[in-house]
Amino acid sequence: LIAAALLSPCASALSACRAAVLDADTGEVCFARNASEHALIASTTKIMTMLVAIENSSPKDIVTFTETGIRDVTWDSSNINAQLGETMTMKDCWMAAYIKSANEVCAQIAETVGGTEANFVEMMNQKAKELGCTHTHFANASGLPDENHHSSAHDLAKIMRACLRNKRFRQVMKCSNYKIPATNLSEARVMHTHMPLMAKESNLYYADCIGGKTGFSTDAQHTLVTAAERNGRTYIAVTMRAADLGINCTDSTSLFNYAFDNFDTIDVDGTAMTVPKGVTVNDLTTDTAERNGKTLTRYYYSGQFVGYVAEAQPTETPA
Repeated sequence: LIAAALLSPCASALSACRAAVLDADTGEVCFARNASEHALIASTTKIMTMLVAIENSSPKDIVTFTETGIRDVTWDSSNINAQLGETMTMKDCWMAAYIKSANEVCAQIAETVGGTEANFVEMMNQKAKELGCTHTHFANASGLPDENHHSSAHDLAKIMRACLRNKRFRQVMKCSNYKIPATNLSEARVMHTHMPLMAKESNLYYADCIGGKTGFSTDAQHTLVTAAERNGRTYIAVTMRAADLGINCTDSTSLFNYAFDNFDTIDVDGTAMTVPKGVTVNDLTTDTAERNGKTLTRYYYSGQFVGYVAEAQPTETPA
């Protein structure tokens, strides 16, 4: 946690119970508050749902709604009122999951991609392990309340980092508006983002925000996962268990501004490392360690680990 080398000016102002801001390029955590504590995450689940679906399907694949999907079309559940037997493209489904947070669409994506919803959820859990998430377990594809469905601020940031590395996901994420064409059972659906940091008409609009996902349930309260870019640098902010979405947005804006104002990325022998602004390679201290046949040169600033460079050890040539 490189932020330990700084006194964070935003810490006292944050309202969210759990929060983290992460450098998307290096993976370094620049600020954390209870970031390893797991909690319910509501619809922020859908970033993992979309990532797994995007990695395992094509935009032109056809999705046909079955009982699996339409069971989630209820008055108290986010949906696009999909109908039994209705068909639309996978791309349309990704957009509905992202912009409208449609629960029935996520359930149908899961069944279509995974064969069964349960198989897809296992794919989500496997992906979480691959990404190094240690406080995450999914029980469904939409984020509906379940005591076995949870994540942490740090893990959600790791998942969003993987999402940002997927070009197709980034194309979906930047969209604030989308029109699902008329289907066999519905007129066209026009969708507009309800995420204030991306909505230009909102007084919470943040020009550097490149996308994100909200989440709310009575038990989870408000959760927000967002990303922002400025001058070639990208940060991910996660705020959890806030009293309302406005607090999430204000907290996230504070975290982004803190990161942009106080950190930079430097190149150390071809490896990007996150450091406080003004710090150079000459300000770092090092030590070395041997691991898996490689020599690791580990770099620190004010006693805080900032990264390492690995060099393969030379092999002896028989005489």
